[in-house]
Amino acid sequence: MKVLNWKGLIVLIVLLSLVGYMFISKQERGNEILGLFRSKVGRFIGTMKRSEGKAISVSLESYGNIMLGQRVALSDSTLEGVMSFGLIEINGNKISIKENKYDVVISGFYGSVEIGSDGIMTVSGKAEYVMIGDFSFLKNEGKSISVILQGIPFKLSMTNVNQDFSFVGVDGELTIGERLKLSLSNDALNILGFSGSVSLDENKVLLDGIGSSFSVKGEDITIDVS
Repeated sequence: MKVLNWKGLIVLIVLLSLVGYMFISKQERGNEILGLFRSKVGRFIGTMKRSEGKAISVSLESYGNIMLGQRVALSDSTLEGVMSFGLIEINGNKISIKENKYDVVISGFYGSVEIGSDGIMTVSGKAEYVMIGDFSFLKNEGKSISVILQGIPFKLSMTNVNQDFSFVGVDGELTIGERLKLSLSNDALNILGFSGSVSLDENKVLLDGIGSSFSVKGEDITIDVS
């Protein structure tokens, strides 16, 4: 049996101490330790268990429109922002437009929001209230408003988003729980059981809410949180 020399033994003890400290501290210095492992061992796999029946808070600020190609299903949600339009259709009637930008508010919305790879957004569903610029429409005699909008969002916030997300090439800042904070650089990110709000602002996306499971995978680090 090969015996470690004293230098090798010290290195082994240090590595084992770092791993032990990471679990004992329950991620209190998670980001610092992850940074150390990135520089020392190249690839690291870490896990964090959530309490039974409890979701974990999550916040993501992405420097780039990671919503391109995404479809979001919404129920009883509010959409609010500024858009330019190529199509406005209310209750089957098309509305002609002239201005480049309109303030938009849609409440009590049930339907979908889809953002194509070209950045064009399509909103399709039913709502209790719709305001586009100077036009406003109210639910009448219990009948919801049928709405189809297509255009480019300059900024937009969506509430009551409940779904799974899978992103690739994420650059930004991710916070999970109260202690784990990561800087992402062209990383893949999966968020399962997300519930919260999603906001688009220029070329930035903000997610704020809770989730049940998370995974981050990059060139030199893989982290699973579930």
